[in-house]
Amino acid sequence: MIPRIILGELLNNTNTQNIHQVEIINLSRDVKDLKSEKYLKLNPQGIVPTLVIEYINNNNNNINDNNNEPTIIVIYETLAICYFLSELFINGKLEPNRNNLQKRAKFHQWMSLICNSLQNDSYHYYYSHRYVKSIEQEELLKKETEERMFEKFKIFENELKDGREYILGNNEYSIIDIYLFVVATWTRNMNLKARDLPFLGKYLERIFNRKIVNEIVKSERDSEPYY
Repeated sequence: MIPRIILGELLNNTNTQNIHQVEIINLSRDVKDLKSEKYLKLNPQGIVPTLVIEYINNNNNNINDNNNEPTIIVIYETLAICYFLSELFINGKLEPNRNNLQKRAKFHQWMSLICNSLQNDSYHYYYSHRYVKSIEQEELLKKETEERMFEKFKIFENELKDGREYILGNNEYSIIDIYLFVVATWTRNMNLKARDLPFLGKYLERIFNRKIVNEIVKSERDSEPYY
């Protein structure tokens, strides 16, 4: 969902004349799909997501030596896809200006916290059976994981207490907000929900009400709560 939202926002806001075709592989999580020979050629890990782009270089940016022939670019790993898309559609402004080192530092800090910490924690919750051997241990691991994630969401709650619109500031919507929103939605059925933090809850509602976000979330989830 994260790459889909980013791509939707970028395609909605930027000139895409160099992009002939963009495809995010959205297979079911059935092992037969993910482990098929065709898919493994794209992503040898056999997991989602995978991004495939057919690109024609009209900007002399060394993506392709032959400007008349499209280049097929395949990339996997969610964080890598996020960074690649924000660089490819640089005018989409989903990342801070390259000359603003302070904002760039915060940008990388928050992206790392969400991806390497919060997202990684979520695996311990949803795939707890992979890490422990008994139901009792699973229940304990889930409880501890919820608490750990909630403490990290409090970091973002504290950032938002000044009333800012987005994590980097007012009018500075970025891939941080998209990534944080989606990871926060994974707590929607937990005992400790990200939306229950007052400032973070209002922020999540604001992100959800963005047209592209709303459409994609509702297309992938059958019923409320969406976040």
